[in-house]
Amino acid sequence: MPNDNSREDGASGGGGTLHPPSRNGFNRLSGEMAPPPQDNVVGPLRRMPPPVREGVVRPPLEIANPDNSAVILQLNELIQGAEVVHPDVRDDGAEAGPNALPTIHEANDDPHRLARLFRERQFHHVDGATLVHQGGEFLGWDGSRYKVVPDIKVDLNASIRAEFERINRQAIVDRGAPHIPKVQKFGTRLVNDALQALASITNIPHDQHRPSWLGAAEFPAAEVLACRNALLHLPSLLEERDGLLEEPDGLLEPTPRFFSTHALPYNLDPTAPRPAEWLRFLNQLWPEDPRAIEALQEWFGYCLTSDTSLQKILMIVGPSRSGKGTIARVLRGLIGPDSFVGSTLASLATNFGVEPLIDKMVAVFPDARISGRPDYGMVVERLLSISGEDHLTIDRKHRLAWSGRLPTRLLFLTNELPRLRDSSTALAGRFIILRLTHNFVGREDRGLTDRLLEELPGILLWAIEGWARLNTRGRFDPPPSGDDLTRELANLSSPMRQFLDETCVVETGQWVPVDVLWGLWQQWCQDQGRDFTGDKTSFGRDLRTVVPDLENTSRRDRGRQVRVYLGLRLRSTPRQPGPPAMDPGS
Repeated sequence: MPNDNSREDGASGGGGTLHPPSRNGFNRLSGEMAPPPQDNVVGPLRRMPPPVREGVVRPPLEIANPDNSAVILQLNELIQGAEVVHPDVRDDGAEAGPNALPTIHEANDDPHRLARLFRERQFHHVDGATLVHQGGEFLGWDGSRYKVVPDIKVDLNASIRAEFERINRQAIVDRGAPHIPKVQKFGTRLVNDALQALASITNIPHDQHRPSWLGAAEFPAAEVLACRNALLHLPSLLEERDGLLEEPDGLLEPTPRFFSTHALPYNLDPTAPRPAEWLRFLNQLWPEDPRAIEALQEWFGYCLTSDTSLQKILMIVGPSRSGKGTIARVLRGLIGPDSFVGSTLASLATNFGVEPLIDKMVAVFPDARISGRPDYGMVVERLLSISGEDHLTIDRKHRLAWSGRLPTRLLFLTNELPRLRDSSTALAGRFIILRLTHNFVGREDRGLTDRLLEELPGILLWAIEGWARLNTRGRFDPPPSGDDLTRELANLSSPMRQFLDETCVVETGQWVPVDVLWGLWQQWCQDQGRDFTGDKTSFGRDLRTVVPDLENTSRRDRGRQVRVYLGLRLRSTPRQPGPPAMDPGS
């Protein structure tokens, strides 16, 4: 047995631990330790030597029971090629010499030592660590994407216990049976300290965007699509031949250096066949409207990356059993369930209603209706903010508020157009509307969704073709079949715009008395069955929202001063001879 003076790297046997490189990452700690050596088997390894620098050969392995020379030879070969980790000795990397920095020795229960050991054992990859800490969460790489590690404190506790048991077994070997020590005890304080240390050594800035590269960038992260088996740079892939996408230099192996919480849950197959069942289904929905199919193809491509710069919302309007739900289920399968969320318009008006949309690529509103509740304004405001790429602060239950830009595309599925009150019609202008006119009541195909999901690799290539077309054009090209619904949505969103379209003409230099136009508005609302007309102040505000250049001024008419809206004339009134005379005292 070696004496105590030979233990230079720790007080109680800090033997080095061998860890062959693992490409899996995000492994759970088993907590199981190797049993103590038995008779007639290879004996225990003695304390590993300190890390050797390049060009230095490790000493041969010493075996307590050197009976099996073949096993000894194999173990020596493994040691020469293995990565040596000394969790209780830190080498700051300085070269040897008179100015070399001293080696840092750490206690067995040092929280930073235990944190590094935990990361190296469970979150190791040839490209680097597979664990990061951001925004109060630990995210582990699962081979294709990062996701929250739910029980990391439990795993860290087990790791600390396993390390103390390893140290105890080494002490038993070094000291002998008469001096068997006890396994070091620890409590929640050490676990919490180690957890804090783990956060400090894995932390990345809270404003590090997803997706992004941790280190050198291969391609712009926003142009990279993460799949289960590859990272795909879309622009460099797009060389279309015979309807299939070739494989140039745009494919990389999955790596933890690509920081993204989204990845397609299936393999990329550049040679996948055309999705015949999917194309047949779409032709049933729009038998005479190929422009609608192309618009849907471009939308599917738009949902593949983190780019939301086009600031558009897709709305599919059609009767029940018309295929809306099937389209949503296929899109969910395409981008992955963890990147997809269902919501309701009513929930957006609640305090925590936007929380489920955090870090989601697509949010679907399967029955996009809105009641006449007075909080509709908040719904419109949040839809504008989300689709407009605004920076939001979102309340979360029992957690700190989240701040950032949502990467979420919005999909509306509805039987009828929703009433989204917005006098400016800014929201209505963001919709791409696809119209469905056929229903399949009594002709439902119960196995259709399963068959379509089997074609996901081919549907992905189909969606990439849509992305390429959209990227080349730089904007969506909605089908003409949805134009009438787009106008109707604008009228529903802004009754004031509909009123002006029916009663007035916007024309420079023309005018309408305020009281005359106000009376016409009240009569129009009554004819339309609208109970709420507002007051003159809100009426003028909504008017200026639709006609920003409108002026509220005054003139003398027949000896009295009247207020007029300058910039409008009634359709039933002849054009005025000139601009109104301004009141000198106004």
